[in-house]
Amino acid sequence: SCLVGSEMCIRDSYKQAHQSFSYVRDYKRCNASGDLDQNGELDRYQNTQELGHNHPCQATSVEAIILSNSSLAAEKSLSFTSGFTYENKDKSRFHFNMYYQLFDNEINLLSADELMEREDKYARGENITRDENGLLNRIFQKYDNFSGTKTLGLDIEYEYQWQKLSIGSLKWQTSISASVFHKVEVYPKEGFTNVSGEFGKNKGKLYSALTWNNNDWKGKLSFTFQPSAKEFDVKLSSFLVTNIYLQNALSKKSQLTLGVMNLLNSTPPNNNAIGWPYYYVDTLFVQGRTLYLNYSFTW
Repeated sequence: SCLVGSEMCIRDSYKQAHQSFSYVRDYKRCNASGDLDQNGELDRYQNTQELGHNHPCQATSVEAIILSNSSLAAEKSLSFTSGFTYENKDKSRFHFNMYYQLFDNEINLLSADELMEREDKYARGENITRDENGLLNRIFQKYDNFSGTKTLGLDIEYEYQWQKLSIGSLKWQTSISASVFHKVEVYPKEGFTNVSGEFGKNKGKLYSALTWNNNDWKGKLSFTFQPSAKEFDVKLSSFLVTNIYLQNALSKKSQLTLGVMNLLNSTPPNNNAIGWPYYYVDTLFVQGRTLYLNYSFTW
């Protein structure tokens, strides 16, 4: 047994090697392929379904070996947050928050696909072996202590209410989450790279909504905006989702709700250039226009 977080426990956790297979794109051969089908567009930007089965840009299965590392150091972290809130009686509210997070000695494992993407850029050939024809043999992955991650972000919220209107009351609310920078060390001791705006590390998100209340009636119209994302040569466009619902309290114990999710039937951004469709991982972003009717009763 070992104490969780201790150096002995860390050594025990990462001293065993593992073997598996990964499905990756060979970026080196794909980028060198140019425009093999001579359609005026570089093959690396094309949908893989338009390319031949044996095309260099098609994803392939390769042996991936995770090497052991029993000399890892314990991780360290530092974080702080600062902000303020201003309220004007019952009409408006403004909230501002800034946060900073730093991780040192961060234990990380680059995925097989990340190693392939970085092969040319960082010239780290020891992680990838090829045969005499330049075809992939295997990929070696290894847990290591990275200098870590530096993140600076902002959260801003604003609300304003209109009370005692002839139609009831209205409330407008908007929130913005933004990443000023999100820096990571791609390889130990080789400095930081800002990855804000890459897949899974969006630059931010904007949410805005208008809510209406009038006695037993309530309605809401909301918008969620995701900015574009880009990682190497693969890009996802920005995306806007609109939702709306109308609700009526039939009694003290029951209510009826009619609504539409993804009102504008927006198509979620996707890209097949990496060998399979990529979507934002959120149920709101992968379904088309959805009409729903909900009745609830409380005993």
